Amino acid sequence: MSLSRLFSRAWLLLATVALAVLATGALGAEPSNEAARLDRYSHADGADYFALSLKPAIEMPATAPHDLVVLFDTSASQTGPFRATAMEALKSMLAGLTPADRVKLMAVDGNAIPLSEQFVAPGSPEMAAALAKLEARLPLGATDMHKGLSAAAENLADSSNPKGIVYIGDGYSKARLITPDESASLIDSLVGQQVSVTSYGVGADVNAQLLGVLAGRTGGVALGGETKTPGPALAAAARGTVLWPQADAVVWPAEFKEVYPKQVPPLRADRDSVVIGTLTGAGPFEVKMTADGQALTWTVAPGESKPTNSYLTTLVEKARPDGGLSLPLAGTESLQAANVAVAVAAYNAGELAKQALAVGDQQNAKKLAEEALRRDPQDRQAKMVLVQLSGGDVTAAPPAAPGPNGAAPVDEPPALNLVNPPAAGDIGPPPGAMAEAIAQQQRLIAQMITADVQNTLREASAQMATSPDLAIQSLKMQLESVRRAPELDPRVRDQLVDQLQAALRAADREVEIAAERRRQQLEILAQARETQMLTENLLLREQRLGQLMERFNSLMEEGRYRIAEEMVAAEAQQLDPNNPVPIQASLVARTTGYYFDQMTVRAARHKAFVDTLWEVEKSMVPFPDEPPIVYPDAEVWRQLTERRKERYSAMDLAVQRPAEKKIMDALEAPTKLEFIDTPLSDVIEYLKDFHGIEIQLNGRALDDVGIGTDTPVTRSLQGITLRSALRLMLGELDLTYLIRDEVLLITTPEDAQDPANMLTRVYPVADLVIQPGSMGMGGGMMGGMGGMMGGMGGGMMGGMGGMGGMGGGMLGGM
Repeated sequence: MSLSRLFSRAWLLLATVALAVLATGALGAEPSNEAARLDRYSHADGADYFALSLKPAIEMPATAPHDLVVLFDTSASQTGPFRATAMEALKSMLAGLTPADRVKLMAVDGNAIPLSEQFVAPGSPEMAAALAKLEARLPLGATDMHKGLSAAAENLADSSNPKGIVYIGDGYSKARLITPDESASLIDSLVGQQVSVTSYGVGADVNAQLLGVLAGRTGGVALGGETKTPGPALAAAARGTVLWPQADAVVWPAEFKEVYPKQVPPLRADRDSVVIGTLTGAGPFEVKMTADGQALTWTVAPGESKPTNSYLTTLVEKARPDGGLSLPLAGTESLQAANVAVAVAAYNAGELAKQALAVGDQQNAKKLAEEALRRDPQDRQAKMVLVQLSGGDVTAAPPAAPGPNGAAPVDEPPALNLVNPPAAGDIGPPPGAMAEAIAQQQRLIAQMITADVQNTLREASAQMATSPDLAIQSLKMQLESVRRAPELDPRVRDQLVDQLQAALRAADREVEIAAERRRQQLEILAQARETQMLTENLLLREQRLGQLMERFNSLMEEGRYRIAEEMVAAEAQQLDPNNPVPIQASLVARTTGYYFDQMTVRAARHKAFVDTLWEVEKSMVPFPDEPPIVYPDAEVWRQLTERRKERYSAMDLAVQRPAEKKIMDALEAPTKLEFIDTPLSDVIEYLKDFHGIEIQLNGRALDDVGIGTDTPVTRSLQGITLRSALRLMLGELDLTYLIRDEVLLITTPEDAQDPANMLTRVYPVADLVIQPGSMGMGGGMMGGMGGMMGGMGGGMMGGMGGMGGMGGGMLGGM
């Protein structure tokens, strides 16, 4: 085992040994009856360490009826004699409670199962039925301490009486290891509800660390397996009066530089409460606090610094990282046990230093010896190793260490008997101390490995949710280390291997759960992306449908019903065939178009009827027919036709170039437009490629009216000429086109009407400007026609028609 790994396990070893000594009652120390006592140790570096023991110096109030939740461990570790001992302790505890107390019994393993539906009297039939359920319940699985304590606190949340939790079991939470953060949160919750936790450790291996921390931080009591009458002791401890200090009403002396735990532990009448830390000055010191509305004051003078109090250095050093959260301090007994644990650790470090020196590892021998002296400045073995390393005489007595702050050397205490720790005044080591120390060393190494395994299990439990692969790797390395450790008893090795293998199985399940969770997350993401795409497509379709219906309404307002039906409504039906709105729009456009066509024809019919009647009335007006109409012969008409063709065959004065002729032909060619929110420039490029002609945009003219080349165009046209398509498309944008400079130019109507853009054309008007006499002929012809029509009206009217012919001839002559 490496030196760094040994030192990292020192605190775990300290807690394990200290609480183990307490649980077995090895010290046999009685609680202090002093209201306050301050033990002190002055280190050679000038720092002063203290341990302060406090008891309420007031008359405690009478014990009131309590509401208790009893958590009985029913995991697989509680079988055989352990189950029998636990059941006996539970029954005798219930017998020691008063009828006014209320109890709720719960079985704790992987879950917290209520055995009594509510709080009942200890001797009631309901409690007897709950005990029967408990006795019938098979001990299976592992324990989840966090879930059990949380469930108990939840059941006590609405209680108005003094509250407490009684736990009977080994204290291990193998179903779910409790992380330091969870432990702190759980304890804060219990303290916030003023719930004290009293426990009775029963089992092959008791988690004294957790039970001691719960008892010390919540004002409870941790009883060990060697307690002779655990039932009455549990009842008395559970019903004990607890004073809860107010965190903002605790005043420590200014000379107290550090105090641990930082949250002041509750006070009890049947045991003292302990805090440790560092201080300056010689005192006396005054401590004030308010607990349950009562003002408490202690005045205490520190005792002299004793080398036997050097263990306080280690306790304060280990309390700093977490503020004393993991300190298993529940009274003076725990301090005495911690003293023994530190002395044992120092002794073992000295022994390891001696062994390292024997094999020539001087570097580690020196580090181990210095570590032993840091823990216990009076450790003889470590001093001898250092003397030998410095070349001194190891047979001579090592020099006495200087006292605190350079004071004269103090008498060194005798070596500590590690098996039966001596009282403060005993001197001299017992016979066979070395053999016992070696055996104790092996036991302590086994305890360190066990503690290291528990630490690995806690770390792995914290990693399983986020990094199960790392947890598996750490557990496998720890499993291999346990299998190769020769110091372990086979029974302990098997137990540790079982715990690690159970944790590995749990980690494997977490890996599978993580993979399944990842698969589900990917599936959810895929579904979300698919839903998003469907939503976007639906949104685009709805937007397109809305645009089409807006265009439909515009066309209907303009009276262009056929286009609204055949183009816009038809496209909307293709876009969403199941939507009734486009179908209804098509029917409305068709019906409305037919109606207005019918109204137009009807109006035209009415007008033509009246006009015809008017023409009939005018035909009744007579006109003379002299001179008569003389029509030229056919040869004259032929010559006139030929002469007109030769004279007016070229009517356009402008020269038409091939590119312009190509554009004119393309305008009469069919085209196809299918655009949705397409920029105008892209539409023009498409038409250029489709018809093979040059089309340009008049950018200056478009900018003047605020139309950009990126203006969106939405149009669906096919089967019509390019000329019609351009008129429809450009008409919506208030644009037009003209042919200029061999290109088809897209411009504004204002620019197209500029005189510079107009062309000169010649039209035939020969019928209006013929030679004199021709018009008379025409007029006579018209008069003759009038005479003919008059003749149809009657003989007399016919004569008048002849007169009309004459008038026409005269008019023609004029």
